[in-house]
Amino acid sequence: MNTAKNNYREYLKDETVRLKKYFYVLRPLLACKWILAEGTPPPMLFSTLEDKYLEETVKPDVKTLLKLKINMSEIGKGKRLDKVNEYIERSIEDIEEKIKLLPTTDENGWDELNEVFLSLL
Repeated sequence: MNTAKNNYREYLKDETVRLKKYFYVLRPLLACKWILAEGTPPPMLFSTLEDKYLEETVKPDVKTLLKLKINMSEIGKGKRLDKVNEYIERSIEDIEEKIKLLPTTDENGWDELNEVFLSLL
């Protein structure tokens, strides 16, 4: 989540943005959605995450970005994609709300790890 938030804040707020940074934000957001929904580690393939968790309204813009990425050695700068930015902001808020609802525990497991460490000394 922090990777997505930091890259969004640093690279995608201006009128002109580095387009590849969209993937630095979208992939972790989609991975968070996967983890929250599936309860398993997310797949490595962006296309799997995209197919399952990317909203239809932003898929055309993301498909265009993917084509640019595939066909160019380096994606340059371009105009900010407002529809994608709005999706990112909604997703960040939604994921953070879902994270707040997750059960927490005070047990961090350090006692057991400390015992193992001390026994090895």
